[in-house]
Amino acid sequence: MKIHEYPNKSLSFQDADYYDIDFWNGSAFETKKILGSTIKAGIQAGMIDAATFAAGLATKFNVPTGTAGQYLNGLGAPTPFPAIPAPIAVTEVSNSTPVSSASLLVWTSHMNFTPPAGVYLVLINVEAFNSNTNQTIHFGIGKNLVLEANTERRNAVQTLNKYLSCALSKYMTFNGTDTLNLLVRMSGGTTTTEGKSITLIKVA
Repeated sequence: MKIHEYPNKSLSFQDADYYDIDFWNGSAFETKKILGSTIKAGIQAGMIDAATFAAGLATKFNVPTGTAGQYLNGLGAPTPFPAIPAPIAVTEVSNSTPVSSASLLVWTSHMNFTPPAGVYLVLINVEAFNSNTNQTIHFGIGKNLVLEANTERRNAVQTLNKYLSCALSKYMTFNGTDTLNLLVRMSGGTTTTEGKSITLIKVA
């Protein structure tokens, strides 16, 4: 009679039950009996205990507890976020009052402003005309009435009293008492500036 033909049937797996097993003795199979408890022990030995597994996961994937304003760095350690830079401050000043000067080739300030201490991108726009033709108007950015390097620009006057425009820019550092100047000089005649504006963008 084959196993599936046995008249009795068990619906549970008991420790004291015996089961048939074909045992390999190294050269041939032998039929032996094996207790249910032995089979269960072998099965359980290959299983992972749920509690142990959960505890292992908790240790392996433990997320450190940080505080507001922190993030986990590459090593998994809570680290404060860098400070957010202050918003960029923009200062604009303008002066449409005509200013005239006739000092030949001598720098004269046509507009002054004392900004708070800091590092700025300075933008200056100006329009001007000269009383004579065939003259050259020079514009520049000054600090404390001294011309800043590489800021001088020139415009040639071809027509009497015709407006010329000029735009200047420079990164500059001020200590809170330094004065920013729009400097003007000319080769001849009298130069008058109008429509002057200064924009300072604080970057540090």
